Amino acid sequence: MNFLVLCLVALITWLSPRRTGLPRDPAHRWMDEVQRLAQRRSGKPHWWVGLGIAVPLVSLVGLLWLIEGIAHGLLTLLVHVLVLLACVSRRDPLGAMTSSVELAWQRGDQQAAALIAERDWSIRSDSAESLGQAVRATVALEALRGYFVPAFWYVLLGPVAALGYRLSWLAAERRGAAGAAADEACQALEWIPLRLLGVSLALGGRLDQTMKVLRRHLADWDTPSLQLAGHLIEASVRIPLSAEPRLRITRRLLQHSLLVWALTIAFLSLVG
Repeated sequence: MNFLVLCLVALITWLSPRRTGLPRDPAHRWMDEVQRLAQRRSGKPHWWVGLGIAVPLVSLVGLLWLIEGIAHGLLTLLVHVLVLLACVSRRDPLGAMTSSVELAWQRGDQQAAALIAERDWSIRSDSAESLGQAVRATVALEALRGYFVPAFWYVLLGPVAALGYRLSWLAAERRGAAGAAADEACQALEWIPLRLLGVSLALGGRLDQTMKVLRRHLADWDTPSLQLAGHLIEASVRIPLSAEPRLRITRRLLQHSLLVWALTIAFLSLVG
């Protein structure tokens, strides 16, 4: 059923206006409420954040247990699809996420592109080249967190694991002690999928250069996901073009990587 759920989610996100998942972001709204509660309460905030992550997961486990076998499993299928849609990236990294900065690059307005990048993604850069690298790394990280990691943990452990990662990611975006702990948890959950993404990028881009970067960081725990994603993207891009075409190539490589993952999951579903 896992492959069927992934196919349905892919069709909904790519062939409908729902490219950013559900119309509302229930996970984000939930974590906002958890953060407000943690700020009002004295004591250790990471306890409240941990509880805020645990409650939806336990509730989901209970719901899946209650509906198991109802309507020949169609209700379970629906819940799986809705959970994965809740885990999809809200920024559309392979589509509209970078449209504003690309328009600025097309006009040749580097200052506007830098201001947009700082406003939307907190990217600060002194040169056009470093700005392009930072934007490409951000797109790669958003695709990793919004597509690849949820798919990996869903196939491996089911919808509870995918939702757990999504909630941890949202908690990591909040600052403070609780956010730092959630950030470490996210990096642990991203460790394997990021390196598998590197392999799929190597298959679609420059194989030798990408594998060289991947081997150098294969057992590296300290490199942040954003930095490693940027290294892998820069190594896999075939032609040294200007910032905007490189960004298009980045999206194309990530799309090819999604196809590689889909074919691999389909094969594993057939043989397993």
